[in-house]
Amino acid sequence: MADEFSELKIDGAVIREIVFVPAGSVRMSVLRAPETTDERQVTVQRTLSFQGIHGCAFNFDAKPWLEIASHGILSASQYLSEFSDTKSDVFHFQLVLDEGRVDIVAEQFSSSIEEEIPHLGSAEVDT
Repeated sequence: MADEFSELKIDGAVIREIVFVPAGSVRMSVLRAPETTDERQVTVQRTLSFQGIHGCAFNFDAKPWLEIASHGILSASQYLSEFSDTKSDVFHFQLVLDEGRVDIVAEQFSSSIEEEIPHLGSAEVDT
């Protein structure tokens, strides 16, 4: 699970939607355009789901959008230490945004591709 999150190609993606259910889950929909090295020229819409939420902190400026600069799992952090008395295994998932950060402490994570949309580069669009 930790490796799956760390290896996701979501750096540079834009968060389209965040759904937070207190004491339940966090779900994010992200859009990522293809990198110039990608063979397949598709924009990918992916859903990130965090289950068994123990804590989350959202701190960002959403003007004009939320772009993910980097992401990862922190094995040790001050925020994670606040949940050290938890009887279940929890993970600190972090998304660093261009203008802020999202920190989620949760038991489980999953990801799924919702849609692949053909990507038309700016040179291919008629004006």
